[in-house]
Amino acid sequence: MQETNNKKCHYRKELWDGQSRDGKLIDGEGFHYFKMNDEGQILEAFEFYESLDGENVVSPVPEFENVNWFKDLGYEDLEVLEDIEFAEYNRLIQFKSS
Repeated sequence: MQETNNKKCHYRKELWDGQSRDGKLIDGEGFHYFKMNDEGQILEAFEFYESLDGENVVSPVPEFENVNWFKDLGYEDLEVLEDIEFAEYNRLIQFKSS
């Protein structure tokens, strides 16, 4: 957990399956990574997957930004999300930047 503008940020991920954003992976698996505040607001989101040929791809998911996990997506809890450390999220950001 980190702080942004005096508010706590939580880092979470969820497993997804289906087609990747870039269309390279169909019927595959990956993760959505979220940076969220205490109220469930998604501040930043990325998709991570490994293609069938072993290539790792990280893509921003801007349509999740400023969406509230509870109010907008209708979830009652965070059960489907896994809490992760900032270091794991930061590695994802570094991978995206390289």
